[in-house]
Amino acid sequence: QHSFQEQFGIDRTSVTAIVDGLEKRAYIYKDKSKDDKRVNMLYLTPKGKAVVARATRRVHRVHREFLEPVSEEEWERAREVILKLLIAHRNPDHSRIRP
Repeated sequence: QHSFQEQFGIDRTSVTAIVDGLEKRAYIYKDKSKDDKRVNMLYLTPKGKAVVARATRRVHRVHREFLEPVSEEEWERAREVILKLLIAHRNPDHSRIRP
């Protein structure tokens, strides 16, 4: 659960509520880590795996439909430009507006 907090920037209380909700709906189950009994490991149940598989298929379908008007070559060029912009604006030295 701690890694969720770090990875998604969600506070501990919210992570606990999310995990409890997913567990209550039988999408995940918790088990103690074999290495450190203080650590809860989270696992998908078969029901959770099915939901993830359906969601993944839908995301892929929407992604394909969204990009349909663009050729693979155009998309690759656009991705490169977007990635370059994201990297540049993460670096505080490059994020300032220049005259």
